[in-house]
Amino acid sequence: MAFRYSGKNWEGRVWNTPASLRSFGAQLDDQYPSRPTATDGTVASQNHDKVSPTSDHRPHPTTGPGVVRALDGTVTQEQGSMITEALRKSRDVRIKYVIWNRRSFSPNTDWEWEDHGGAPHDKHFHVSFRGEHDQDDSLWDLGQQEEPVPPLTEKEETRLKICLQLWRLLVR
Repeated sequence: MAFRYSGKNWEGRVWNTPASLRSFGAQLDDQYPSRPTATDGTVASQNHDKVSPTSDHRPHPTTGPGVVRALDGTVTQEQGSMITEALRKSRDVRIKYVIWNRRSFSPNTDWEWEDHGGAPHDKHFHVSFRGEHDQDDSLWDLGQQEEPVPPLTEKEETRLKICLQLWRLLVR
C-alpha cells in the first residue's frame, strides 16, 4: 500500500479519507504496479500546509478531526499523461480538479486543460475529490492497465534455477 488513508497529521490531528479517494488509490496501485511511489501522498506535511494552507491535502475542517480529499500519485510521464487524460475524458462527478504536468482541468473548465501556475506536478499528478461523493467507491477510469508479468512456466523456472547455480559457481 503506497498511500496513507488515515492517521494523525503533523499537528497531531486525527484525519481520514473518503471511500472515493481510497478506491482511487487502491485501483491505482493495483492497475499500475510498476509505477514509482516516491511522491505518493494524501495528508499534507507541515511545510505543505505552510505553502498551501487551503489545500485539499489539509484535513477539513481546519480544527479537530478532519477529512483529506486529495491524493498525489507518482507516475512516469507516459503513465501520468494516460491516467489524467482518461480521468478528463471520463468526466467523473467525484473529481473536483486534477493537476498534471503544469496543466489542470475541472468541471469548472468544462473538463478542458488549462495552464496551471502553481507547483509543476511533473513527477506526480494531483486529484482533489468532491465531498458530496465521499461514499462513492465505484471503479475509476484510469486508462489502459499495465500488462501483468506472467508467472514463469515450470520449464522456465527450472532453467532459471540452473542458471543461478551456474552463476554462483562462476563467481566463487
